Order: sequence, then C-alpha cells, then structure tokens
Amino acid sequence: MSIIPSAAPNDTNADRLSPEREAEIRTSLDAIPAPPWRWIGSRHAGGPQLVTDHSGRQYVLRAAKPTDHRGDELLDPETYSVVYGDLEFRDQREGERYSTMRSGDALAIGRTECDPDSIVGVANPVARWLEASAQYATDLLAELDRLRAELAALPAPVVEMGFRDEFGTGWPLNHFPAETVALVLKTTPTIQRTVRISEWTEVAS
Repeated sequence: MSIIPSAAPNDTNADRLSPEREAEIRTSLDAIPAPPWRWIGSRHAGGPQLVTDHSGRQYVLRAAKPTDHRGDELLDPETYSVVYGDLEFRDQREGERYSTMRSGDALAIGRTECDPDSIVGVANPVARWLEASAQYATDLLAELDRLRAELAALPAPVVEMGFRDEFGTGWPLNHFPAETVALVLKTTPTIQRTVRISEWTEVAS
C-alpha cells in the first residue's frame, strides 16, 4: 500500500503551547473583569484609571487615595480637596538614552484641546498594553479555538509513500500502476510525508 493511516502528524516542536499552559491562561483570563478595557479619569482627581468599557463598568486599575495614620483621606491644605496618588509608567521618549518612570498625569491624553483634563488614553507602550492585553488574549484564544475546529473538520492524516527520481523530484507511489509501485519498492529508496487527502470536487469551467 502506498498510503497508510497516520496517528498524527509529526510534532517535533518542543516549544508548543502545552495543555497545562493553555489552561492556566484561560483560567487567568476568566478571573479578571471582562474586556474591553479603556483609560478614563481626570488629571486633578486620581489621574488615569483603567476600567471595563461595557455595561456594568468596573475599575481594573487606579491610584489609591493616601490616608493619614487614622485612616482618613488626606486633604490638600489649600483647597481641602482629596489628595490622590498617581500611577507611574516606565517610559522613554525619543532622543532619551534611558527610560524612566513618568506619572500618568504627564502621559495622559486629554479628551480635546478645550478639555485636556478629562483623560481618554495614556501615551505610553505599557499603558497601551495594559489597556488591550485582556482583549488580545481573548482574541488569540478564540482564533485558537477556530483553527482547532477547522483542523478537526479536515480528513484524517495519512502517510503517503513516494520516491525521488534522478533529478531529485518527489513522486507519490499512488500515482503509478501497481506493477510500477512493486518494482520501485524493490529497487528504489522510498520517502514519505504526512498528508490530508479530501474528496475530489468539481471545478466550474
């Protein structure tokens, strides 16, 4: 026989995503607020705050309000407004030799020129990654599920036997009559590959 069933294609990639690692990623994703997320906030009231961007909004990340030793919120002595902490991000501007920590207020993107204090984003790679990371993971896992379903719908893999001619061209044995195959198997070293063979379909002319 020139074609025999194959248990599975050869898998020699030691770095493939293990089932345990995949389960860990899915469990971690299920444990956090559902994406999408986005940055909101005010430069003068806590700076950037990461929240879920859908109904039932939840805070994901925000600065704490400092308190004194009694647990009371600290107040600005001049304005008597609540003093907020501020998130800081590792940041490196063009032309700078080293990265440094910069405050979220300094990196915040205002809603408009007329309303610069209302935050709609943070101009920083770490902040952009935090904002999109949960959605990235969700999209990648969905694509993984789609590809697995697509692969499962394909015909079962088989091992196809063949040989190489004097020019190095590979020829599948099932393309030749049985007597030719028998002769080749006796006189020529064979090669093999794992393939998926589907039924023939008509092609519109």
